Amino acid sequence: MSDNFVVEVKTYMNDLITKNVSNKTKLWDLPTKLDIIRKVHKKYGNFGSDIAKAEWVRIKENNEREMI
Repeated sequence: MSDNFVVEVKTYMNDLITKNVSNKTKLWDLPTKLDIIRKVHKKYGNFGSDIAKAEWVRIKENNEREMI
């Protein structure tokens, strides 16, 4: 897969997070995570959802540092 695909998946996921997550504590909400990953999987398939899972961990770690 190309780097453009990875960037496209990350951009789509960030747009979904912006629309669906009202505050940073919602990032730890399992239904929110599953809903966003399901939408990414529906649009980009298995590889897209794998990228989304890895990106989700990175986003949570970044926000966790900000909240401390």
